[in-house]
Amino acid sequence: MNSFFRNKILVSIFIISALFYFVPIRSAHAGTVVTLPLTIVNVVLNAPTAILEIGLGVVTGNSFLSSDGNCRLDNVSSTFFAIYAGECSSGSGSGNVFNNASCLNISKPASIGAGQQFFANVTMQNTGTKVWNSDASPHALGSQNPQDNGTWGLGRVGLPTEPISPGQNVTFGFTATAPTVPGTYPFDWKMVEDYVEWFGQTCQSTMVVNLLPPSSAPSNLSASCPSPGNSAALSWSPVAGATIYAVRVNNLANGWNGDCNNPLPGDSCPDTSATSQTIATSPGASYDWWVHGCNSAGCGPATGGNFTCSVPPPGNFNLNLGGSVACNYVPLSWTSSSGALAYRILRGSPRVDITPYPYTALNFTDSTVSQNITYPYQIEAYNSGGTNRSNTITITTPYCPPTVNFSSNPTSIFQGQSSTLTWISTYTASCLASGAWSGSKPTSGSEVVVPLPPPSVTYTLTCSGPGGSDTKSVTINIAPLALPDWKEVIPR
Repeated sequence: MNSFFRNKILVSIFIISALFYFVPIRSAHAGTVVTLPLTIVNVVLNAPTAILEIGLGVVTGNSFLSSDGNCRLDNVSSTFFAIYAGECSSGSGSGNVFNNASCLNISKPASIGAGQQFFANVTMQNTGTKVWNSDASPHALGSQNPQDNGTWGLGRVGLPTEPISPGQNVTFGFTATAPTVPGTYPFDWKMVEDYVEWFGQTCQSTMVVNLLPPSSAPSNLSASCPSPGNSAALSWSPVAGATIYAVRVNNLANGWNGDCNNPLPGDSCPDTSATSQTIATSPGASYDWWVHGCNSAGCGPATGGNFTCSVPPPGNFNLNLGGSVACNYVPLSWTSSSGALAYRILRGSPRVDITPYPYTALNFTDSTVSQNITYPYQIEAYNSGGTNRSNTITITTPYCPPTVNFSSNPTSIFQGQSSTLTWISTYTASCLASGAWSGSKPTSGSEVVVPLPPPSVTYTLTCSGPGGSDTKSVTINIAPLALPDWKEVIPR
């Protein structure tokens, strides 16, 4: 072909006859493989920096025949509808530049736990003629089977260093993450020039992903054991990888023997697939509890807490009068209140606790009352779960009967001598003398008397009050005075 045609940059040929076999080539990047027909129009024009493949349009760039038998265009700058018209020729561009790679080695664990991270190395050799680098169409290691998958947590691994010239090796070291579902997975990788092509040999391997016990302990533990305290509700947050939860509950009244086949009284070992569990408990008992997340590979770490069950308030009971009421005491008795720890005796309005603590008997005598006073009584049973009060009874104390303590000193005298009368009365308003004396007397006092005549004199004192009267008497014995045993002597 003469130089005139070789120096043409743009050629427009309007040859229509027999041109019905068209191949559209659009905006190809460097290295894009284009296989073209070889026998349409036998015209090839080469410009100084490009080969022109002539048809109904123009392609500018370098074409060369690669080792895989395809015609490649390199450094393409613009493309229209064109038909290749002859053998693939070498221009004055880069020429004979293509990608290729060989897999030399994959280094990784044979197996790994589900969801775990591991480090892998993939070594590739540049067996093409094109330098690998990180330019606008960067070379990288890409995942395969399927292409560009994210099975291992990443789909691309960039060049660790550059450039990688033809014939050089490069090892891609990277951290991958195993799938969370156990199984056998392909671990396949291949070279790619982004925006251009995948190329070369695929590094193929498989990897077993094993199920592991859960790695974390349950969190957000909650336990409640409300009244009446015979059951507790336990709950926790789910744990990744757990299919069952091992719940362990220890009644602190006993030790923990660790034997769920023969637990100690009050201990329990339920397993559940849920994140909550209800267990039987004893009112007022305290418990430690913990839970593990487990699967078929084993159990993970545990986390735990403690709780104390509520006690129901004491049961109903009745208060009664415990016997005869006196002016200065009131006897009370009551029936037992189920669950009561002890009792409080309440009196008055408002209620005042008059209990000698702690009080567990079922009867009580109030000896701090006064006569003719009305007292309301109520008994309060209590425990850690609360209180419960009995019925109320109202008691009015009677007046106290008067008492008189009356005495004389001395009680025996000689005629003409004196004696002192002394008296003290209680619950009285007045006193009246009778017998050897008379008149009104104070409710307490003393008086000196000279009793006559012999041989005795009785003094009586009657004291009265709202509760009645009381009479007491004292007798004083009187010895008469004796004359001397005189003898008359008459002088003679």
